Amino acid sequence: MEFALCLDEIGSEDLYLHVSRPPNKPDIAPYLQTFLDSAEDLGINLDVRHARINVSDPISNWQHELFSKKRIVAATLSSRTESVRLFHGSSMFDNTVDNEVVIRNIHMVAEALCKIIYPHSNGLQVLKGSQVVNKNFVDMWMAFLSKQTRVAPYLTKDSDVIVQIQKVMSQYTSDWKRSSFTLNDDPEEGAQFTFYQHPITSTVSVHLVKPITFDLYLSISIVAYLAVFHYAVKSRD
Repeated sequence: MEFALCLDEIGSEDLYLHVSRPPNKPDIAPYLQTFLDSAEDLGINLDVRHARINVSDPISNWQHELFSKKRIVAATLSSRTESVRLFHGSSMFDNTVDNEVVIRNIHMVAEALCKIIYPHSNGLQVLKGSQVVNKNFVDMWMAFLSKQTRVAPYLTKDSDVIVQIQKVMSQYTSDWKRSSFTLNDDPEEGAQFTFYQHPITSTVSVHLVKPITFDLYLSISIVAYLAVFHYAVKSRD
């Protein structure tokens, strides 16, 4: 493997390419320059961020660090300027993404990868005509993913997300395989994580109750009644 590109979040206007090796090193500099050139051609703000790996931290801050530890040239493309701790980066409101921005960023990544695979294509637009990103395809997948459970504890081998991805991979590629792994399969680098399966479907009960004003009026009425009763008994004495 010559180069590994990890995608963290690519749905924002500005993007950052995070690396562990110094950007001026000859083994990674050409890859970074290719991404910078492709981003400039499409009017995308792309910045390279370099941060050394914290070997004392059992959790990897960026996905590419797992490759870097194995001496593989790698980078993570993200809309975040800083890393987010494990399980802290997701949100139930992540379905409000501008599809046009996603399509543009996909185009940039595809252009950069094509120029890396075919180095003599520098300065040329590789994806054009029928090869451009299919907007209908992206819109369909964005609509599908926004309605599906994607958190690890609720994903099974038969989940709709997994099944549909396998179908697409089989349709558009010829060399792929599915592998199962834990979040950290090296006990020396940190603790492993085990998720216990929960039922995907569950029953939610909704009860219609009276508004709080009803309880307030009822309480006032009871207090008033007890006050009148108290004074009535006192007056008889």
